[in-house]
Amino acid sequence: MPDERTVRRWALEREDFSPQYARAREIGYRAMEDGILEIADDKEGDVQRARLQIDARKWLMSKALPKVYGDKVALEHTGANGGPIQTEDKTWRQVLRDEDS
Repeated sequence: MPDERTVRRWALEREDFSPQYARAREIGYRAMEDGILEIADDKEGDVQRARLQIDARKWLMSKALPKVYGDKVALEHTGANGGPIQTEDKTWRQVLRDEDS
């Protein structure tokens, strides 16, 4: 088995290896899902330690694969009082005249 540094160097330098490395990392993060469930289902362990282990894994997964594990953010743009956004078409000359007024 090659050293971890060697594998990371291959991922950066070898175009043929990089996709394989990325896929392997993704598989590893998905395996963390199973680990989180195992930790959560353990009735014998320390609850505070289990919470810390789960939170650390969730954080790592949200940073490594944000599209899969990150928080979903929905942005909604509205105008005044929640209505539609009002637009106005002006030429640059009209804008300059309005600024001078």
